[in-house]
Amino acid sequence: KICDRIIILANGRTALAGIPGEIFAQADYLRTLGLDVPVATQIFVELASRGVIAYSEDSSIHNAVYTTEQAIRQLTQLFQRDPAHVNSDPNDNPNEVT
Repeated sequence: KICDRIIILANGRTALAGIPGEIFAQADYLRTLGLDVPVATQIFVELASRGVIAYSEDSSIHNAVYTTEQAIRQLTQLFQRDPAHVNSDPNDNPNEVT
């Protein structure tokens, strides 16, 4: 486990504070501070934008994935749960879900 809470300071003040998922849900704001979300989170957001995984109402699945271990666990569950909806041919249309 990396941490339970994150505090981000900007100009001597608390810009954001919360659990990692809450912080990473604010990717646009983080970028204005010169920060970004973890690569694992970026990958899940991209998978959702391509229709490979479904967006949750509050984007919690994407924001809850911020470590390699979490990404592996989520992808393993995805492949086991519904392998027919995972497009495995990279030559196929990347936006098409089969």
